[in-house]
Amino acid sequence: MKILSLPSSIGLASKIAKNIGCGVADYKLTRFPDNEIYTKIDTPLDGEDVVVIGNTNTDSDIMSYLFLLDAAKEQNPKRLIALMPYFGYARQHRVYNRG
Repeated sequence: MKILSLPSSIGLASKIAKNIGCGVADYKLTRFPDNEIYTKIDTPLDGEDVVVIGNTNTDSDIMSYLFLLDAAKEQNPKRLIALMPYFGYARQHRVYNRG
């Protein structure tokens, strides 16, 4: 099993990895000059169970999380598990002020 984590959840990812005896995979998250995100995973994930951990507090966190999930999926993991300790925008389905 391998764990990937956004910077917002690296502490949690490290604790989980230590408790279950697995590694945290290396990746690069880069921003282009126009602020677009590029993700490259440096650790092979083929045939592995992969857990992607990340909070989605901001719009940028959501996009980073989606790109990290996509990059992991491209490496043909055995299973891909999404873990979001905090799911931003989860309450947007409620109407607090009409309009």
